[in-house]
Amino acid sequence: MPPDESKRDPDQKFNPARPNISPGLKKIMKGVVDQLLDELHTFDQLHDPQFVAELESELEQEPDRKKAPLTIPRRSLELAPAATPMSRPLSKRLQRGKDCEEMAGEIKTIRTEAIANGKAMFEIREAYPRFRVWEASATLLPEDLKVFDTPTEWGAAGGYANLFLSKLYKPAKPATVNDWRKEFRTHKKQNPA
Repeated sequence: MPPDESKRDPDQKFNPARPNISPGLKKIMKGVVDQLLDELHTFDQLHDPQFVAELESELEQEPDRKKAPLTIPRRSLELAPAATPMSRPLSKRLQRGKDCEEMAGEIKTIRTEAIANGKAMFEIREAYPRFRVWEASATLLPEDLKVFDTPTEWGAAGGYANLFLSKLYKPAKPATVNDWRKEFRTHKKQNPA
């Protein structure tokens, strides 16, 4: 319901340049601006010949270091989780969609490596040791594991990924897994990080 215009102070007009922002949001915005200014200050120092000369002399004075190109550590602009009060944990369904989407990407990579590059499964495991599907495949039945170990027989990567993931999230069906993945992709488009 819009505010009653008759009770509003005529001298107090809405100013789009100074919207009414909560104190908490102002604090967060100030922290982000301060971080950006720190980064800008570091970037400006790189163009100062005196600053660069000081850094080079410090590197030359350290006998333990090998001669390496001049690098300046950069601070991350990522906000701490407490600094973003509007971010909420994903629901169970969206978290499953996220997990399934990540593992489906891994399955697609495995299939591409096997078919396009002709790699054997053990070579793919060595090349991508951090894939989560390796641990997940250990829970499969022997006949399902045999299919998993032959990516050239999977067919479409997306379809096999849904089938594979439905065996992990029992009693889900491949169509349910596909729905979770779609919902997560939609959520990700609507809420970019």
